[in-house]
Amino acid sequence: VVAGGLGILAFEALIAPYLDPALDIEIAARLVAAAYPLVDVALLGIAAWIVFAGIGRTVAATLLGAYVVAQLGADWIYGLDVLAGTLDKARPEFVLWPAGMALLGAAALHPSMADLTTSDRAAPSVQRRVLVLGAAAVAGPVVTTLAAMDLSFETPPLAALSALVVGLVAARVGLLAGDVRAGRLELAQLQATRARIEALLETSGAIIWSGRVLPGPDAETVTEFASDQMLDITGFAADDFVAARVRWVDRIHPDDSGQILDQFRAWIHAESDDSRTEDALSYRYRFIHRDGEVRWLSETVKVSERDGDIPTRVTGVILDVTAEAEADHRLRQANRRLEASEQRYQDLIDNMAAVTWSAELVPGTEADIRRLFMSPQVEDLTGHAAAAFLGGALRWRDVIHPDDRAAILERLAQGRRRAFKATGPDDAVDRFSCEYRIVASNGEIRWVRDMERIIRGADGLATGIHGLLVDITERRERESRVQTFNQELEVLVARRVAELTDARTEAERANRAKSEFLSSMSHELRTPLNAILGFGQLLEMAPLPQAERESAAEILRAGRHLLTMIEGVLDFSRLDAGRVTLSIEPLDLGSLVRETVDLARPTAEGHEVTIVDLVSRDDPPVVLADRGRLAQVLLNLLSNASKFNRVGGTVTLTACRTNGRARILVADTGVGIEPERLAHIFEPLDVRPGELASRRSVGLGLALSSRLVALMDGALTVTSELGNGSTFTVELPIAAAAEPRDPSTPEIPVDRVEAGPARATILYIEDDLANLHLIERVLATRSGVRMLAAMQGRLGLELAREHRPDLILLDLHLPDVEPEETLRDLRSDERTRDIPVIVLSSDSSASLARRMVELGALDFVTKPFDMPRLLALVDGVLGKP
Repeated sequence: VVAGGLGILAFEALIAPYLDPALDIEIAARLVAAAYPLVDVALLGIAAWIVFAGIGRTVAATLLGAYVVAQLGADWIYGLDVLAGTLDKARPEFVLWPAGMALLGAAALHPSMADLTTSDRAAPSVQRRVLVLGAAAVAGPVVTTLAAMDLSFETPPLAALSALVVGLVAARVGLLAGDVRAGRLELAQLQATRARIEALLETSGAIIWSGRVLPGPDAETVTEFASDQMLDITGFAADDFVAARVRWVDRIHPDDSGQILDQFRAWIHAESDDSRTEDALSYRYRFIHRDGEVRWLSETVKVSERDGDIPTRVTGVILDVTAEAEADHRLRQANRRLEASEQRYQDLIDNMAAVTWSAELVPGTEADIRRLFMSPQVEDLTGHAAAAFLGGALRWRDVIHPDDRAAILERLAQGRRRAFKATGPDDAVDRFSCEYRIVASNGEIRWVRDMERIIRGADGLATGIHGLLVDITERRERESRVQTFNQELEVLVARRVAELTDARTEAERANRAKSEFLSSMSHELRTPLNAILGFGQLLEMAPLPQAERESAAEILRAGRHLLTMIEGVLDFSRLDAGRVTLSIEPLDLGSLVRETVDLARPTAEGHEVTIVDLVSRDDPPVVLADRGRLAQVLLNLLSNASKFNRVGGTVTLTACRTNGRARILVADTGVGIEPERLAHIFEPLDVRPGELASRRSVGLGLALSSRLVALMDGALTVTSELGNGSTFTVELPIAAAAEPRDPSTPEIPVDRVEAGPARATILYIEDDLANLHLIERVLATRSGVRMLAAMQGRLGLELAREHRPDLILLDLHLPDVEPEETLRDLRSDERTRDIPVIVLSSDSSASLARRMVELGALDFVTKPFDMPRLLALVDGVLGKP
């Protein structure tokens, strides 16, 4: 810019002599006035660069700024004067120009000018810069001043001065051209060098960085440059660290950062006081990648610049060694595991009670081996040190018992030969063992178990043997003792089995006797009771005075109570003897509860107790149970709830379903049960003390009910609160999609009921006279009915064949035949096959009744008789007159 301005001024001076004198000043002034604004635009750019790039940083920048201000001021004042035609030889611009040139020369010569250069190429020498810039600074103002003073350019001094200005400008242009060529060459070399460095950085795979070391004890660094590998290794761009958006130390793993900082600071301090032992610092640490992954980095740092002895700049190289570190870590872990395994193996060998050994094959043999190792325990086993067997002083075969030696050696040799000839691993071949005796050095005989395993190479061929010798002397002695004990035990067991067989035979005999006794007792008890109740019912049906009717009612009440107690005792005895059989079938709980409540209601009314049936009203479940036995249980619970209730109390029946089971709850508002009695409430003979219990129970009802419910795969439980009543719960299984039997459907085939003739005959086969008289009195109420009697089964069979009666009443317990024999004979004889038979028995089991019907009986009636039911059956067969 300075050279261009000087050229315009020189041109104006040189052409002035050839112009019209009248136009000289005007043309020159216009040229200068047009040239200076263009120069000033460039100067404004220089001023902006100085202000924003270097002003205040160096003396050269300050001088340059002052030069630009002086030059701008002079140019604008002069241009305005020329344009206004008021040019004055003493104007201020003539002073500002020389001053500005002086400032420019001072800036060019000052050492701080180096801070403003952007190239490392060599600058012109100081002498040349003084000569060129000084001459240019002086020539311009002189020529301009002379032109402004209207001096003639024809004089030799002025011509020479103009030539000097042109020469200086040309020289400066030449210097500038040379500088440009040199700069271009140096720039090309720098670009080539930079390209090589960048290629090296890209292919190195490492982070190259440099930074300034901040003064102070912490020795922190500020990153100024980092290569592009920073992004690949850390996940952050290099600019993130250069702009301090991310601090390197913050990304070092917390477990490593403290140690790394201490190492770096110690190294910087050592570099500062010249106590260093190494020129570079190298360390390895963990770095947290941007994605959270932990990587291992290896870093080497070196001082690149110093201020005296103080490091001011460092350069580093960082490599990602994660794979290498992980491999080293795995190797160290493997080594540690190997060492631990070896230690465990050694500890195992040292602490084993057995002897471990290994051997190799003897070349040229099929089964011989050379022992390479034997654990120290062999000395405890044989009394000989392991070295004796390994050094050849003693062979293992020498300690084998002489009586076992030949057989054992042959057996071991066969196993080894078979294994050595095999070409692949096979447990059946590679493992074999045997047991034999050895003789210790002190003469003691011990038993050992010798277990051997073949070791094979990669080709599958045998290379050696691992063995284990276990002392089994104690086991052999125990086995011998056990064998002796087993023999003795077998004798004792055989003796005990014989005793148990005799005891079982005796028990079975006793059980049969008990069963026969129960059957006989049932018959003996129920038969006279049948007469009592039967005649009582006849008296009740007869037209008697009120007093006799009350007497008959009392007889029936006492007889029924006695029947209940007898039934309880007999049922409990049957349960205890295992003779109770049940008919489990789907039952409609609603109909069963209604029938039971109807039977129990008279008892409840007698105690002024109300029974509330909520089961029939709701949707009752269908349960699996024996109908008769379940009715017996519910009737017993309802009876107890009525008896032990308070006057005006209630008994409530409810039912629910829970987890595939049905629950029937019988709750009363009575006196409740004492807590200490709840645990024994289902035990036999557990009756209430005092007046209420002494005349109402023999203590078998709840015990019998509990056992019957258990036989039906159920449970009977109780909860009670003294003074607030009790709740008994019967839990039974629910039937799965089964239709319950309608109790109203008759079990007797309808086609077996036939109307009798006007004059009917009934044969009653019974050995008890009281019952014969009872039935005779009962049938007397039916006109036109004749009764035949037989007190023996065979006699009854003959009367049936001879008289062909219209109906046969048959008692099962007869003195001359088995219980079912007479019925079978009646059904097998063509003459009696079609005669209806009603079986009368004191055995009330449902299974017996069902069996009699299956054998051909029309119906089954239990003693004591229910007179209305018996008469209904007779009327159904004969037809009521």
